[in-house]
Amino acid sequence: MPTSQILRVAPLAALGLLAFVGSPAIAQELNGLASGARVRVWTREPNGERRIGTLAGLRGDTLLVLVDGDADTTRLASSAVTRIDASDGRRSHVITGLIIGAAAGGTMGYFMGKGLDNTSVCGSGCGWLVAGPMAGAGGILGALLGAVTRTERWKEVTHERVSVGIVPRDRRIGLLVSIFF
Repeated sequence: MPTSQILRVAPLAALGLLAFVGSPAIAQELNGLASGARVRVWTREPNGERRIGTLAGLRGDTLLVLVDGDADTTRLASSAVTRIDASDGRRSHVITGLIIGAAAGGTMGYFMGKGLDNTSVCGSGCGWLVAGPMAGAGGILGALLGAVTRTERWKEVTHERVSVGIVPRDRRIGLLVSIFF
């Protein structure tokens, strides 16, 4: 094939190949994430803004999110998105509350008991005698507070490291290459 023919066919062949590669980065980033999922999205704005809401869908290279507290759907360009997390549910903190409560109660009980040392009440071992029951009471109170304190857990949505796509620009076609580090 002559060189002139190759130069004419090569761009068309490249466009045909890119058609099979897929659309821009955002569609490939959301592996397994469906509309209606609760998401947390970081954007590449001056202060790295974080938005939490419900995924409304994908339109080309735009992510649609119903942000908590907003009535309208927020449109985010894929080029502005730096990270996407999916909600892994809400969990309580019973064990954490138990540990913190027991430590705080025991510490407070020890020092209260040390104030009673060398008195006629219990002699020189009051610190540890008071610390035990106070640790138990603090642990119970901490576990109760941990049970009612519920926070959302998040997991990062995996994405492709390199993605290639075609982007329409005015009356031209552009090539979009995204490389994630």
